[in-house]
Amino acid sequence: MLSLWKLLILCHVCRLVNDSFEELHAFHLALREYVGNVDPSYYKEHHEFFIGLEGSFGAKHVTPRTLLSHFLGNMVCVEGIVTKCKLLSKHWDIYPFVVV
Repeated sequence: MLSLWKLLILCHVCRLVNDSFEELHAFHLALREYVGNVDPSYYKEHHEFFIGLEGSFGAKHVTPRTLLSHFLGNMVCVEGIVTKCKLLSKHWDIYPFVVV
């Protein structure tokens, strides 16, 4: 029998894969709050924190050729060979630009 806690985690995992924007935003805010509580000096020095996900993405594990518009808003894992990589600058932020 599934406990309420396991059911809640399963629900968040499903929403993370299928409606990733809201879940990642909540995860990002929770991470920032956690780092600020654990080490305030580190939090003041570093304003941006990033989240990396790994594991099985099931049917959402795609290649650049199979990446279609119906995946918009979903968390996907794109696997391919990087053929060109350069940095694009937008104001003061640097964003990696990868072609696979």
